[in-house]
Amino acid sequence: MDPEGSSEWLIVSGILVRKESEDKLDSWYADMRSRLVKFKGKVIHFAKLNETNKLITCQFLSKKPVKIFSVCSNKKNMKGYTNPFAELRSLDRNWFYCWLTRVLLERITHFVLNDSMLRSGKPAKVKLIYSHRGGLSYSQLNAYFALIKMQGRVGGLYLELGKVYFETLDMRLVEVIPHFEHLGLTFADIAASAYFKGCDTYNTHACDPRFAQALKSRMASVEYRDETEIESYRTYAGYGVKLLPSFRGANITKEQSLIFKFYGYPRQWWDPTPTTPSPYRMATVSPTVALDAPDKMPGA
Repeated sequence: MDPEGSSEWLIVSGILVRKESEDKLDSWYADMRSRLVKFKGKVIHFAKLNETNKLITCQFLSKKPVKIFSVCSNKKNMKGYTNPFAELRSLDRNWFYCWLTRVLLERITHFVLNDSMLRSGKPAKVKLIYSHRGGLSYSQLNAYFALIKMQGRVGGLYLELGKVYFETLDMRLVEVIPHFEHLGLTFADIAASAYFKGCDTYNTHACDPRFAQALKSRMASVEYRDETEIESYRTYAGYGVKLLPSFRGANITKEQSLIFKFYGYPRQWWDPTPTTPSPYRMATVSPTVALDAPDKMPGA
């Protein structure tokens, strides 16, 4: 998992890879690097690539057996959102990143649970590898997971978004490591940076949605129908791509909205079994259709 951000946006992305593909990450990276045009660096940093190479990396990732999840937060419009982890002093500095990570994990664990139940009839565990940025530590994450697990049990979560499926998590499988120590983090950086470029006008001066659009075949999606609709439809919005606050609440420009409309906004997915459910967001979701879609993970 890797974050990308500025004074206006903070974007956290995760790349989900099957266990049998983890050993292939090094060769994927070498292959991708060899395709870049006139690239002489050892480490690939998406933000430093020219437009041609940015597109090459996204097109390369779009052909690999992964699922991509991105949470995009427009910080200037997150009014009224205060630190829900204020009781834990260790999270004072990183609470917003941790909070966005929770939103990301709601979607990743939902996918892992449904996928593993379909494949083996029992929940699988997901290994989480975080990029060590901004001083985030393993002890902070441990405290964070313990807190949201407790709050979920007592209905004390601070936002009616969804739930983290803790049956797929094991703290022994969580790592916080420097970015350069695991090449899988480079792929997470590509995803986060692609969405950042798609909606940022502060640092990069002009939105360019082409890179995030190129990832579509690998973005997580789900077949969805809320209680007001007769037929279900496939959506990425709210699942593989999550905008915070809401599409209307974000108050973003027409240029910034293009990437989110491309993925289906303003309609979006809601977890049908949130920790704190509300009537306006009840829905039915098939746990198998995400695996039967054209963008399914090979071998699923």
